[in-house]
Amino acid sequence: MSDDGEKVTLYCVASNCPEEPRVTWTLTEGSETKKKVIWTGTETWGEKGSVPTSLTQSGESEALLSEGTYTMRSDRLAAGGLHGVLSTLSFKPDAQKHKNIEVSCRFVCGGKIRERKLQYSFILRRPQVSGPIQVSISKAGDVLCSVALQEFYPKPIRIKWSCGVGCYQDLESKTQINPISSTQAFNAESECKIPAQLLKDPGFKVRVTWEHESMTGPEQQELSVRDGGFQWRPFMEEMVTPTLIHGTEGRFQCKIRGYFPKALEVKWLRREAGGQELFSVSPSEKYKIPEMEQKREADGTFSCTAALIVSVSGKSDNGAEFICRVGHPSLREPLEKSTGALSVGGAPVIRSITRTGGKITAEIDQFHPQGITVTWSRTKEGKDDKYEEYEAPRITTEPPTNSDGTYRILSSCDTKGKVKKEKHIKLRVEHEALGTPIERIILHKEGKYYEQRGDQNIPVPEHKEKKTSSQKKK
Repeated sequence: MSDDGEKVTLYCVASNCPEEPRVTWTLTEGSETKKKVIWTGTETWGEKGSVPTSLTQSGESEALLSEGTYTMRSDRLAAGGLHGVLSTLSFKPDAQKHKNIEVSCRFVCGGKIRERKLQYSFILRRPQVSGPIQVSISKAGDVLCSVALQEFYPKPIRIKWSCGVGCYQDLESKTQINPISSTQAFNAESECKIPAQLLKDPGFKVRVTWEHESMTGPEQQELSVRDGGFQWRPFMEEMVTPTLIHGTEGRFQCKIRGYFPKALEVKWLRREAGGQELFSVSPSEKYKIPEMEQKREADGTFSCTAALIVSVSGKSDNGAEFICRVGHPSLREPLEKSTGALSVGGAPVIRSITRTGGKITAEIDQFHPQGITVTWSRTKEGKDDKYEEYEAPRITTEPPTNSDGTYRILSSCDTKGKVKKEKHIKLRVEHEALGTPIERIILHKEGKYYEQRGDQNIPVPEHKEKKTSSQKKK
């Protein structure tokens, strides 16, 4: 018996017959006590040649070799005065007619009868789904959907693809059915193509439905954009937060990758120090939001870097928090990454160095946070390369606070003392916002003070007290 997926062919051979035999094929169903003839056909040879006939269940005869589903064929062989016949019966199995049947082939020759019987059970095999709908991105940027159905029998199967938002429309698809060499069954692979722009609607779904005579009704699988069925959800890396210095620009950025289609929404939000409410950040004098460049990766997905550039203020930004929020059709809830509470530093700047008699004063400004270390030191006569710190009682510091939240100090050092030749005075400023400390060297020579800047000696100016606004009004 062989099977090509549509028809079954049964073979029976008679040999060494003294005369040409008559061949009868019969298909019956039911038990031994109650059998029902489905089909029977007889083929004989006589003086007029082959006379094929078909008998219906009622016994009426028809001169037909092929009757729809059933086809008989007999090939005669003769040798040495004896006859032989190779007879075949082909039919297309039907789940209703051939669930459990008996097939018999009878040869009648010279008053003798030879018969062979075969119990034939038509077994339906239900399609097995190998897994969920598989998706991939084509080089053209479309989405390819495919499904694999395995080990079903018989071959005919109907696979349909559809998609939409609420209302489904049929999609063009391609299905390939392959026989399994090791068993009497088939595998099917079906695929369709979906334009990428359809996936921008979060309510979009794609559905595959299959029907087979082994099933009581159609079955289906479905993918939804909103439920992440298309798997290309955005992934946010950790936020990159720069060192924040008052009066400079700070760039916050976050890389986002692995998403498809190119329908990403990015928002920047701000939370004030100690607050709960979130405020949307828009481009302004304080904020710059560079345009995102969305790059297509080798796997077809997209990536980009979201950035926010802030003009940093110690007073307003210290303790504040920035949040990058990402939305995409594949997400039920937006993704977020936060900077956490910000710590703003300010690098100190030496505004001026002045003197009042033998007292030298340095104005150090714009630093944040408040902690700062200022030391004054001097060289001994004849030892220009070694410094010793001035004792504390000779140093005074006044810490005014600026209106923008940064700090300012006036640090003074009393340098009075007899100087026969010359000495060097060093001002050293240390702060966490500085990479390396700031140092200034002042030369005291013959009762005069000079600030050394490279090869130049610049006279230290006399201190002039600044008038306050109230003094100016008077």
